[in-house]
Amino acid sequence: RHIPDIARHLEDHGARASARDGAMLVEFDFSRGVMRPDGGRLLLRAEAADPSLLHEVKMELTEHVVEFTGIPTDAIVWQGDAGDEARPPNFRLMEVVAGDRITPHMQRVRLKGENLLRFSSKRHLHCKLLIPPVGVAPDWPFLDSAGAFRWPSGPGRPAVRKYTIRAIDMERGTIDIDVNVFVPHTDAPGTLTL
Repeated sequence: RHIPDIARHLEDHGARASARDGAMLVEFDFSRGVMRPDGGRLLLRAEAADPSLLHEVKMELTEHVVEFTGIPTDAIVWQGDAGDEARPPNFRLMEVVAGDRITPHMQRVRLKGENLLRFSSKRHLHCKLLIPPVGVAPDWPFLDSAGAFRWPSGPGRPAVRKYTIRAIDMERGTIDIDVNVFVPHTDAPGTLTL
């Protein structure tokens, strides 16, 4: 019963949804997901051209199924693509290399990192920053033995914030985001991840 609601919500985020053969197909630019009811279960399938995009479509499906159904994240078990990587394929460390006040309440932060192609399309200008806790070694998300995304539960768990990328320089490997100065953020060069 939640499948149409999830599909409509994903359409609001740029997906194209269509019903086919008793399943809901949700297509993104370089990946797609399939949601199919199976008795009292919901079967999910994710397809993409590379591991990073596959991980992203799996996360989209997982997050929205959890949001709309209320089931715990660990109730969703992915099979068939577990790799040797301990970190999620879309995890990248970024360094804060500059910051400029653009209004009295807004700071533009420039981050530098690798593998930014995913952000080069106007349809993919949203990111999540994982902001490590102050004074505690960060515990980053990881993939379990089944290839499922897991958050750490200890004091090193980072805070998660969603942002829109304001500028990207593929040649220099930088992205700019605007942050509200009333929300605690790193204001000196350091390490962030998205």
